Amino acid sequence: MVRKWRKQADDLRQVKKTKEGFRGNKARWPKLGDNIEQWVIQQKAAGRSVSTVTIPLKATAVASDMQINDFRGRPSWCFRFMKRPNLSVRTRTTISQQLPKDYVEKLALFRTYCAGKIAEKKIRVKHRTNMDEVPLTFDIPMNRTVEKTGTSTVSIRTTGNEKSSFTVVLSCQANGQKLPPMVIFQRKTVPKEKFPSGVIVKANAKGWMDEEMMSAWRSKIYVQQPNGFFHTFPSLLIYDSMRAHLTDAVKDQVKKTNSELAVIPGGLTKELQPLDIGVNRSFKVELRATWERWMTDGEHTFTKTGRQRRPSYSLICQWIVDAWAEVSVTSVVRAFTFRCALQSGCRAAGECISVTRLKLGKLKVVRRQLLQRYEHQPFVSCLAGLYGCQWRRYQRARAQPGECCCSKVECGSFGLLILTSFLSFLFLYFWSEAQNDYIDFDWFNFGTLGFWFPWSLVLLVVAAALFTYIALLLVLAVCLLSEGQRLYLHWSHKTGIVVALAFSVTATAILSDVWSKEWKTLFLSLQVTAPFLHVAAVSLMVVLSWPIALHFFRMSKRVRQGAILGLYLSVLSSLYLVPLGMYSPCILEAGRLGPAPTLIGHRGAPMLAPENTVMSFERAVEAGGEGLETDVTISYDGVPFLMHDSTLRRTTNVAEVFPNRTNVDASMFTWAELELLNAGDWFLSRDPFGTVSSLSEADCSMAQNQSVPSLAQFLELAAFSDKFVLFDLHRPPYGHPYYESYINTTLQVVQAHINSSQVLWLPSEDRELVQAVDPELQQTSGERASLQELTDGHITRLNLHYSTMSQQQFSKYQSVNISTNLYVISQPWLYTLAWCAGAQSVTTNSVHILSNVNKPLFLMTPEEYSLMWILTDAVSAFLIIAVFIFHWWRERGLPFWSGSRQTHENGPYSKFRTELSDVWSISSANIRTDLRGMPGSTSNPHLPTITEE
Repeated sequence: MVRKWRKQADDLRQVKKTKEGFRGNKARWPKLGDNIEQWVIQQKAAGRSVSTVTIPLKATAVASDMQINDFRGRPSWCFRFMKRPNLSVRTRTTISQQLPKDYVEKLALFRTYCAGKIAEKKIRVKHRTNMDEVPLTFDIPMNRTVEKTGTSTVSIRTTGNEKSSFTVVLSCQANGQKLPPMVIFQRKTVPKEKFPSGVIVKANAKGWMDEEMMSAWRSKIYVQQPNGFFHTFPSLLIYDSMRAHLTDAVKDQVKKTNSELAVIPGGLTKELQPLDIGVNRSFKVELRATWERWMTDGEHTFTKTGRQRRPSYSLICQWIVDAWAEVSVTSVVRAFTFRCALQSGCRAAGECISVTRLKLGKLKVVRRQLLQRYEHQPFVSCLAGLYGCQWRRYQRARAQPGECCCSKVECGSFGLLILTSFLSFLFLYFWSEAQNDYIDFDWFNFGTLGFWFPWSLVLLVVAAALFTYIALLLVLAVCLLSEGQRLYLHWSHKTGIVVALAFSVTATAILSDVWSKEWKTLFLSLQVTAPFLHVAAVSLMVVLSWPIALHFFRMSKRVRQGAILGLYLSVLSSLYLVPLGMYSPCILEAGRLGPAPTLIGHRGAPMLAPENTVMSFERAVEAGGEGLETDVTISYDGVPFLMHDSTLRRTTNVAEVFPNRTNVDASMFTWAELELLNAGDWFLSRDPFGTVSSLSEADCSMAQNQSVPSLAQFLELAAFSDKFVLFDLHRPPYGHPYYESYINTTLQVVQAHINSSQVLWLPSEDRELVQAVDPELQQTSGERASLQELTDGHITRLNLHYSTMSQQQFSKYQSVNISTNLYVISQPWLYTLAWCAGAQSVTTNSVHILSNVNKPLFLMTPEEYSLMWILTDAVSAFLIIAVFIFHWWRERGLPFWSGSRQTHENGPYSKFRTELSDVWSISSANIRTDLRGMPGSTSNPHLPTITEE
């Protein structure tokens, strides 16, 4: 050890005598310490405050940049670091107020006076009010900063407005109630800015309390307190002996409010004034912390000379509202309890005892956590950040009781958000239910644009993304309203709402014009989903009851209350009564459901193979189809073949084989030319249904080699598998060799290859002639007509579009032995609806899917539906009433029992009421008398009774 000292002899001589010579561990991260020391020096050179909180935060960020992974930045590291470069926490020094020599006597007299008034007037705890003025400046720097030990001058950077002062008037009551603050600026007029709700803003030449400001405080705040307007109960007002408090006019005004005035003797405010004892310090600390955050991370403006401007009047008021809201109710109650004017005086009057140590942990108190209002800081920060990009607390504002939840502009934005969410949901629901006809939409665009692209899926994805975005914004807005926050929608979200609204309106208008029949699909879907949409809508109304009830009971204007409640109840009542006019074929009595509709493969099985090919019809038969549907065209040399379109461009490689005849009518090709075309390669390349990936290699190879089939091949396949056929016959263009004889040519092929009774003859031209030539054909009509016309035309089956689905019409046709076939149904919900409506058969693209539907998906009996309806309405009504009662209980007053009397608190100032899980107040009605120290008393002291309000 001596040898080590000798080696360090020169260094030891330079160390201070009071310092322990090189003891302790060396720095683990010396470079990190050097960087932080340089940062502290730079901050102090700029005049900024540095604390033991900002140092670890900065060190953590620097350590991350230096890739030091095991650094934690704990307080112990901070103090060890400060010790090495001789840093310490420095604070300003203040001179405390000197107590007068006779302060003991004055304390006793004041407390005795207060206790006597309380006993005489029977003034309750919640009617004892203290008011005090707090002088502040626009710069509120922290008193402490990290600086070199021994530095004579400790400076902190400000905006240079330390002498620009204003006054904040704070008021609170003995039960913990905080009244709204009043701010007095040093100006001739009130600033023309938009101030936050929950604060009263005034101005005068001195920025201080005078007789006029006292009158304003009494009328705007003191009289507006719960039960203060009609002066129902006697009150006690306590404030200091400031000149403006003691004028005759002020005293007269106080007496008119049924209040007793208690003026604190000069020099004793720190002993008798509750606000000075335990409230003002918390308020100033929170306000100073907000100012420090603004100086560090806030948005600043500068003068032309580069000087930073002070915070605006409205921002200062917002800070005051937030800081006052952060003062806990416990602090207010303790300020009145432990050292306030109601301590010894009450004891002398025999109402309460002197409390020096209150063991709250041993008291049995019911914790009313559900009845307390918290501001879930991380949750609210996340909501406000996502909704309005207000990640910092000082940027947000709470919606005050009695005030609107947002400005007129934001109210309009919220209304536009609701409208956009409804329209985007309407379009998304409309387009998702139109999925049955996506293939028609894509082929329509193919014919218009000339190339294939799955536009239907793109439209669905865009609609779903926009609705999700708008719904998320709406959920954020509702959550912010539920947390009592004022709404502020960021401009980028406003742009997104306009884009979503424009997309929904434009897409709906275009589709309504081009594809108006899809609206009938929407109405059909409601027949299936209406019972479940009704449950979802009622559930949504139950969720919305929470923010609606919250703001209903916080509104002060009856008109607004009536409007919001009337609108909500009207919508809710409409939802409750909607089932009375609801109709659904799927609500059937037990045993009335008919057999499942027969499945007819639309052009075969186009999801599993190229349409109108032999492979497609084979797959339809294998999947369980009872019939096959196709379209027939006559070739130029008189061979009937299968082709739906008027040209060969979509389903063949005609562009490669006959590039100059791409848009020529299909009937102008000879059968030899048609046999040269490939009718399957397009299916693999375009994948219209998105099912190619599910096919095996053998199926893909077979599909790639398909050709255009003739009608004879088709009929032979149907006859071999004993399936009936349904086909439409296209008349060739004028000038075609078979323009007049195309029907006879087709009939000859039919009679030669299949039993006529298996054919559903759909062409309407020369129907009487066809019936006379071959009476075994099943005459099928594609149009609705009267029963007389149908029977006269020997119609045995109707082939109708599914949008004309009607249970009553089907029953009427069935009564004269006319079957109904619906086309094209590919979705299970549509198949379910056709089944319940009584259709005998359906033409479908998805035989392999619908053949697995063994029973209707949404079938229920009237009794089951009535039970679901009644239970939904009853449970929702119970929950909504419970939510409204809960908010009425919390906002209008939490009932509690004090002795044998029940008391209530009104809630206009509920913003400042309850913010902790335990709220304590000392009720004088339940406080036992301590007679120790009083003449003629021998009883023992007792602790006061604590009641929770």
